[in-house]
Amino acid sequence: MLRDVADGHRTTGIELSAPLAAFMRLRRENDLLVAALARDHGLHAPDFRAVAFVRFTPGVTPRGLAEHLALSLSATTAVVDRLVAAGYVLRSPNPDDGRSFRLAVTTAGAEAVEDAIELYTAAFEEVVPADRRDEVAATFVDIADALAAAAAERTPPTHA
Repeated sequence: MLRDVADGHRTTGIELSAPLAAFMRLRRENDLLVAALARDHGLHAPDFRAVAFVRFTPGVTPRGLAEHLALSLSATTAVVDRLVAAGYVLRSPNPDDGRSFRLAVTTAGAEAVEDAIELYTAAFEEVVPADRRDEVAATFVDIADALAAAAAERTPPTHA
């Protein structure tokens, strides 16, 4: 399949390195898995990602979730409203700021995220030898850091 991704881009005149082609395939397969997990729990993929972030970020506010999802605060409020109505997230007053809320997952939200953790864990255990997991994790962190740095260097769009 990696060759298919790289070959497909060669036909368009775009040369991809093997790591970039592999990364693109990984992203696509991950997106498909997240969509399937979300469907299994009656959610849309962006909502599932929100539940996962809330699960791993205790006390996160809607603003923090908006930053993570790269959505406006109003769009994130709609996501939170859907997740609260569906029983995946709880909203409670923020004791540090009376104007905002803190978010937490419900039991249903935690179970949905646990399903994902089990699938990802099984995939890593199947493919990555135990003695290389730290190395693979460090590589993922390095790539994430490089992508974050590249994003930070981009000029944010200005809206008229």
